[in-house]
Amino acid sequence: MKPKDRLSELIAQGEHQQQDFKYEISSVSKIAHSISAFANTDGGRLLVGVRDNGSIAGVRSDEEIYMIDAAAHTGCRPEVDCTWETVKAEGHTVLIATIPASDNRPVMAREEDGRWRAYVRVADENIVATPVHLAFWRSDQHDTGTLMRFTEQQSMALDVLAKVGEVGLTLNQFCRRVTLSRKTSIRLLANLVRFSLVRMEYRAQQFRFFTAGEEITGIVVRGHQLGRRLGFPTANVAAVGNENAIPRRGVYAAIATLSDARRFPAMVNIGYRPTVENEHHLTIEAHLIGFSGDLYGEQLHLRFIERIRDERKMESLEDLKTQLARDLQAVKACSQLKSLIANC
Repeated sequence: MKPKDRLSELIAQGEHQQQDFKYEISSVSKIAHSISAFANTDGGRLLVGVRDNGSIAGVRSDEEIYMIDAAAHTGCRPEVDCTWETVKAEGHTVLIATIPASDNRPVMAREEDGRWRAYVRVADENIVATPVHLAFWRSDQHDTGTLMRFTEQQSMALDVLAKVGEVGLTLNQFCRRVTLSRKTSIRLLANLVRFSLVRMEYRAQQFRFFTAGEEITGIVVRGHQLGRRLGFPTANVAAVGNENAIPRRGVYAAIATLSDARRFPAMVNIGYRPTVENEHHLTIEAHLIGFSGDLYGEQLHLRFIERIRDERKMESLEDLKTQLARDLQAVKACSQLKSLIANC
C-alpha cells in the first residue's frame, strides 16, 4: 500500500485508544504526555499536521520532529524509542510518530513546572495515572513466580467492592469503606488489579474500581474427553453452591484457581454441547492454558473475565476444532490475562 493511501486509512479511523491527531507541536511537555500515555498503555501513533476534524494542515518545520525526539528522550523517564516517517499528501507533509508500549512502566512525563507524572490512554484522552497504576506497574516488573494467598484484607476488599456492584468506588471512597490507610489501600488494590480480581475503569472523569466479574466454584468430574481428542483438554466442572451464579451459555476468558492456589488463564465453555450430542444438562468445561496433569476430584474456582462469544452448533468436529483455536487466541488476547499468559 502506498504511504499516501495508508495515511488516508489512518485518518479515516479518527482519534482512538492508539491514535492521536496533532495540528502542531508547540510544547515538549504536552507531547511528552501523549508519549507517556501510549507507552504506559498499548502503544500508538501521533499524526502531526492533522487537525482534530481529520483535515491535513501539514507540519510547519523540522523543529516539530526535534520536539518529538526531545519529548521522547529528555521529556520522558525512562526514555522512549519512537520511530517516525513523513508522508506527502494534499501538498503538505504529515509526520507519523509511532510509540511502542513500554516494558518498563511507568513512563513518566516531565511537566512544565519540572514535576514528573505518568499518563494512561483512555479512548482518545491522555489521563493522569492514579497511585494504584503506579503501584501496579512497579509490582508487575517483578511478578515471575509470584503466588498470591488471600488475606483478610483482600477478602474484605472484594466484599466491599462486590456490595457496590457496577457503581464501583473511587480510591478515596475505597479508603473510607475499608478503613485502611491510603498507602495500604493503594498497595491492596494494586495487587488485586494485578491478579485480575479487581478491574479499574475510567468513568465520569474518575477511575473507579470494581470486582472483576462473575465467579463459581466446582469439583472436577469425569467427562467424555472430547476436548482432549480435539487437542483442547478440559476440566469438567460440577458447580458447588450457588448455581445461579453461572453465566449464560457461551465461551469465556477466565482465571482458574486450583485448590493449591496455583492460577491459570482458562478458556471456558458453558452450554449443552450442541455440536456433539445436545446434552440435557448444562456443562462447564475449562481448558487451562499452560496446565498439564490430572484434576479429577479437585476443587476449581473460576472467575469469568470476558465473554468471547455465544454458544452455537458447528457443522462438524473439524469446524469445532477450528473455532476452538480461534476462541483460544481471543482468550490469550484478553488484557486482564496478560501477566498470567506471560508465565505459561
